[in-house]
Amino acid sequence: MERDLLIEKPSLGTRFLTYFGDLVIAIISTIVLYFVILYGVFATAFNYIGNTNYINETYDEYNLNIRYGEDYQVYEEVLEDFYFNKFKDQILEDFNGDDNNYSIEYIYNVMVLNLPQEPTTSYYSNGLYRYKQNEDGSFNLDAVGVQENGSGDYFERNLADLFYDSYQDLPSILANYEPELAKAISDNGTYEAISRSVALIISASCFYILIPFLNKNGATILEKHYKIAYVNKKNCLEIKKRKVPLRPLIYFILPLIGLIFYNNYTLVILIILPLFINPLAILLNKKNQDFYEMICFIKACDLESSNVFKTEEELQEFINKADISDENYLNNLKNIDSFSIKTEGTNDNEKKNDFILPKR
Repeated sequence: MERDLLIEKPSLGTRFLTYFGDLVIAIISTIVLYFVILYGVFATAFNYIGNTNYINETYDEYNLNIRYGEDYQVYEEVLEDFYFNKFKDQILEDFNGDDNNYSIEYIYNVMVLNLPQEPTTSYYSNGLYRYKQNEDGSFNLDAVGVQENGSGDYFERNLADLFYDSYQDLPSILANYEPELAKAISDNGTYEAISRSVALIISASCFYILIPFLNKNGATILEKHYKIAYVNKKNCLEIKKRKVPLRPLIYFILPLIGLIFYNNYTLVILIILPLFINPLAILLNKKNQDFYEMICFIKACDLESSNVFKTEEELQEFINKADISDENYLNNLKNIDSFSIKTEGTNDNEKKNDFILPKR
């Protein structure tokens, strides 16, 4: 390991262990806080449970809690009631704009059964699904041919699968025609986003600001346990406490944005990926520094093998008392700038020698 005035880097294994260990602790605490805030605060203050019950009751009206594997005729009955009875007028109004005059049967065939929009006796491509109309104009709905891209192989997909796909889309369609349901879903989404964000802010602030601020040298829980500390890169003294709050901002700003705007696209890009880029930086960086160290001009050290000083005076006092006969030790001192070190010679005249340390 490289040595800068008795400042020795911790091993990579210890760095990764403390990084991911602290991260797991913070994530678990965030999840716990999320449920506490969501159900303990919003359930009372914003009637979250009431919204949830209303949503479930509305979904239950259309049997939206039926599990896959039921007879597809159950799905068919639910969807037909949705299209042909409950919301027939609204659906016709939505689809018959711009001089269109679609029947509800036509809309149902296209939207639910995924049948071709125009009658044809040849294969019809609709995404991955290819349907064939019989010569009498009917469709073979019990066995639908499906072609895998590029393979040319066909397999059968029964009508139950088609109904189940449309059945999964029904909640979002239902919200378009039930204003109160749409508002309840929107409110719940807002409460959940706030709960996720507040939980992460509290957890990250506790584990990456409060605890490091109280611990010497800005160490987290596991870093303190494994004797890891942080020193200023320029003079190897203890870091200033004002640098401690920067770590969660560097680590969690993108995950926080991802939790606020949580969806399938931000899940990996903004939530998971940033937390794995940082240890990758430690691995690829020549000095094994993460983004926190690079941005704040600090570096990690192993306290068991290092001497960390709070002030330049303490450092100078240590240098004055040090054994200067060790040439390797003197060479290590030259890695530290801003100090003019005066040491006593060992000749008869006790001549003093000035070591002017160069800037790095």
